[in-house]
Amino acid sequence: MAVCRMLGGVVENKTAEALVSKKPTHYEALGVPKEATADQIKRAFRKRASQAHPDKGGKEEDMVKLNAAWACLGDPQRRLTYDNTGHDGEGPSVELRGQLLLMELFDRVLNEGNAEGLLHKVRSMLMAQNGEFAQSLRSINSATAALTKARNKVRKKKGTKGTNIYNLLVDARLHHLTTARTDCLRKQEDFNSALALLDDYEQDVSPVPDYKFSGSIFTAI
Repeated sequence: MAVCRMLGGVVENKTAEALVSKKPTHYEALGVPKEATADQIKRAFRKRASQAHPDKGGKEEDMVKLNAAWACLGDPQRRLTYDNTGHDGEGPSVELRGQLLLMELFDRVLNEGNAEGLLHKVRSMLMAQNGEFAQSLRSINSATAALTKARNKVRKKKGTKGTNIYNLLVDARLHHLTTARTDCLRKQEDFNSALALLDDYEQDVSPVPDYKFSGSIFTAI
């Protein structure tokens, strides 16, 4: 919607400027200098990710930062842009993304022509989607663990030269899974932000039946 794009353009510019001097750099997140090589960045990410992963007792927010750093610095073009401008294409802040998402869902329900039960419908949408994100993350984590375990199962014989093509393939798939996990966590972050913002609202309405959200359809219970 035009109003969403306008809000993003006006508000986020000021937000980004206010945070730019406070936000740790991606290099600091990985603990590497700006002149680090691509291989050093990869090794630093793997080491810190193995320590910060929630399955190993780490914190989810730390893993999000590491994934964001790797997604940026692991991509040569994004890293170049980041080094030259300080921006990595992350876009709006979490709060603003939550506001825009909430606006989009409010608009979606209003387009149905009936605002009765609007807050309940929007909450159902958000919670249903969050459940799907959780399932996706479990699948991604399981696939990542299996690939990581299998990475060193195939080796080149001693004394042979050349690149281990199997490892290249596995690394490419692991990078894809890392990117997918970062994207999923980011979306989950947006929906959690929208849920938190939704708690600030209340609605004066006539008694309405409870609703169940499934896919894109609401049915009265």
